[in-house]
Amino acid sequence: MRLLAAAACLLALAGPPARAGDWPQWGGPGRDHRSTDTGLLRSWPEGGPPRAWLVEGLGAGHSSPAVANGALYVTGMVEKQGVLTKLDLDGKTVWRTPYGPEFTGNRPGARSSPAVHDGRVYLVSGLGRIVCVEARSGRLLWSVDAAAEYGAQPIDWGICESPLVDGDRLVCVIGGRDASVIALDRRTGALLWRTTGLSEKSAYSSAIVVQRGPARLVVARLATRTVALDARSGELLWSHPDESKNDVHGCLPVYHDGLLFTTNWDGTKGTLLEIAEDGRSAKVRWNAPDLACGYGGVVLAGGRLYGAVDVRGRWTCVEMATGKLVGATPGKGAIAWADGMLYTFDERGVIGLMRPGPAGPEPVSSFKIALGRGEFFSHPVIAGGRLYVRYADTLAAYRLR
Repeated sequence: MRLLAAAACLLALAGPPARAGDWPQWGGPGRDHRSTDTGLLRSWPEGGPPRAWLVEGLGAGHSSPAVANGALYVTGMVEKQGVLTKLDLDGKTVWRTPYGPEFTGNRPGARSSPAVHDGRVYLVSGLGRIVCVEARSGRLLWSVDAAAEYGAQPIDWGICESPLVDGDRLVCVIGGRDASVIALDRRTGALLWRTTGLSEKSAYSSAIVVQRGPARLVVARLATRTVALDARSGELLWSHPDESKNDVHGCLPVYHDGLLFTTNWDGTKGTLLEIAEDGRSAKVRWNAPDLACGYGGVVLAGGRLYGAVDVRGRWTCVEMATGKLVGATPGKGAIAWADGMLYTFDERGVIGLMRPGPAGPEPVSSFKIALGRGEFFSHPVIAGGRLYVRYADTLAAYRLR
């Protein structure tokens, strides 16, 4: 009986697993900008869907919230200090935890979307501090200064990294010396591996993990290349050079059935790589300029890739297998997928709903949020029948059912 009671206590401290409909990390449950929600509105009334609540004072930032186990977690910067805030589903503050200095350079504020896993919340500051907080209480459990300990290199718009939880590993793309990518023990912060011999800067993107045959791969974008690492050891298995004119590669790679899609900011091309069955090499299947996206993400649905070609100002759809252009419509920004529809959020604060038509994305509804001025860079989050949109120090929730 004592053992059962102790086990129950440990489970209570850890918290329940993430529930269906949650969005517990950057890019959603599958790290692919896809929600598991269903039964959502197919169109919106003029002015948009009903707003459930609006919260102000979260601090400056461009990050999106994580939604897990009946709560939201969002980062912000208040008086140059990073602050992690937990809200309940009614928008009420549960706790606020400072986590150290935040990025005050070009487009200042928090960048990292938290990852919630097993009763803990993980984040990376724009200056490279990796932090673990207890989800229930907000208590700081551990932190690692990746700049001081692993030489995380400064980049123009700060380190825009949302950590990846893979089993007991916390994987972070920090662009350090002999440590472009590192894996920490998620319970203690101790180093498990680092990419020795790889000292390339990060590229405003985060890693994904894929299983290809016997190989479990961490795939990450660096300043001049895409790399695939053995998830257990950090060994570099292969890399593919990026021929773009800059080092801004803000989109998560997209993986499906041995195929890996990557893209870049400058509009020159999107690339599809075919990974060998043993996971230890890759070759180019196609290059195409029709889907070259900067920061807004790419989603895969029905064998087609959807995203915004920023330099051309259009939402674009291409066939994943061939790279063939299906169609396009004017617009740009960030994109997500839920219940068969595309959700968009552009730099002017316009939220859109599009249908994936036979000739590409078809606009259905849109509205502009009346929050502040300036550029909107956060991504839409769809969880539990709600759309969450962040701007500066504000977070709004809209009812989608």
